[in-house]
Amino acid sequence: MLHCPIAHAKSLAEVRRVVCDRDYGFAYLALEGDSRFGQRLVGTIGTIFVSWWYGDDHFFTDRWFFTLPGRRWAGPRLLAEADAIARAVGVPLIVNLKQRRTTAAVTFVKPALLGKSE
Repeated sequence: MLHCPIAHAKSLAEVRRVVCDRDYGFAYLALEGDSRFGQRLVGTIGTIFVSWWYGDDHFFTDRWFFTLPGRRWAGPRLLAEADAIARAVGVPLIVNLKQRRTTAAVTFVKPALLGKSE
């Protein structure tokens, strides 16, 4: 769910930062179709590596996570790849799922904790 109109230059700059800045995060794409005849992007997740506001430990969290309608199969696969990276690094992956607007000013987000658990 997007909460405001897209600022194209700003969003492109952030996608570029997530994809290109090695210490900032990572992105995965879900593609559908035969590579010989062209593939179609059906889902993507971009994550950033941040620290808790109250401490020094770090975690990955989603910057974006989208799948096309009718291609929901891509979501669990993207999460599995992101979770595998978080586990390899030894930190949690926190993904903000199941967003729903409760009022004009409040949006409820139920995060999912994946990755490291201790």
